[in-house]
Amino acid sequence: MGAELPVSSDSNQPAPTVAPSLSPGHLPPEGLSPASLGPAARTHETSGPSHHPASAPAATSTAPVSAPSPEPTVRSSNSATPEGTTLYVYRDEQLMPGQSWKTNRSTMIMQADGNLVLRDENGRALWHSGTVGTGYRAIMQADGNLVVYNKDNWGVWSTGTARHDGAVLCLQGDGNVAVVYQGQIIWSTGTQR
Repeated sequence: MGAELPVSSDSNQPAPTVAPSLSPGHLPPEGLSPASLGPAARTHETSGPSHHPASAPAATSTAPVSAPSPEPTVRSSNSATPEGTTLYVYRDEQLMPGQSWKTNRSTMIMQADGNLVLRDENGRALWHSGTVGTGYRAIMQADGNLVVYNKDNWGVWSTGTARHDGAVLCLQGDGNVAVVYQGQIIWSTGTQR
C-alpha cells in the first residue's frame, strides 16, 4: 500500500476503545477456528438485547433503524502473539465516533469526521469507507453486514454482505479485516501484509 489514503484525523479527540475483559474458554463461532484466521485468535462478543433485526437494511436502504445502545459489554480470551492477534466482532457490536476495535497490528476506528478507517500499528491509514461528513457510527449487524450509518440512522456505506446471518468481522493477525461466514471470507479490506 504505497499511497496515503485521503482520510482526516481528529487529533483533538482521544480515541477511546471498547476495552475487553477476560473470559477464558470462549470459542469462536462454529465454522471458524483460530488456525483458519491467523495465529492465537482473540475473541469477543456483545451481550445484551439485540437492537437490529436480522434483516436490517443494507447501506442502500432508505429505511431508518433503531437508535444505538450505550456501551457494549465485551469479553475476550487468548493471548497476543508477536505475529499478530485476531479480533472477532460479533452481531450488534458498534463503534460510535472516536471508538475503535484494536489488535496489536491494526485499529479500525470510527473517526469523528464520519469516516471508518483501518490503521496499522504506526497509525498509517490502510483502508477507509469514504464516508467523511456523512458517517456517524458503524455496526456489525446480525445479518452479516458491516454498515456505516449517518446520524439519522440511514446507511451510507456497507460491505454488501447482508443475508449471511451469523457472519463475524475479523481483524486478522496479518492486518487484513474480513467478514467471515461459515469459515469463508465473503468481504475483506485486502490489507494483509
